[in-house]
Amino acid sequence: MPTYEVLLHATGFRLPMDGGSPATGFYMVDRVLARTAEEASKIALELMDSDPKIADVFKSGHAADLDPRTEVEKVDAISWWRAILPWRKLGLAFYSDDAEEDASGPPG
Repeated sequence: MPTYEVLLHATGFRLPMDGGSPATGFYMVDRVLARTAEEASKIALELMDSDPKIADVFKSGHAADLDPRTEVEKVDAISWWRAILPWRKLGLAFYSDDAEEDASGPPG
């Protein structure tokens, strides 16, 4: 079964950050085994929804009458040899609305 890397983009919340503007979105990359890119997207979204560490972010958005949501930005099948290499989940890359207006896509 192929391995996919899925780039997820979450918005619709305001999360206080130490010494700065509140975070209003984040990017996250996950790896999943799936038959198709569509199935990989669905699995990655389900994994994010079931992650208790991320649940508080979305709860804070709902509590503030915002509309938290997650979209799949990109899905890439990766080669078998890359998939067998050790991989550590990178975590979340938060950003705020105060970020540069001309920035597009994940920070990097």
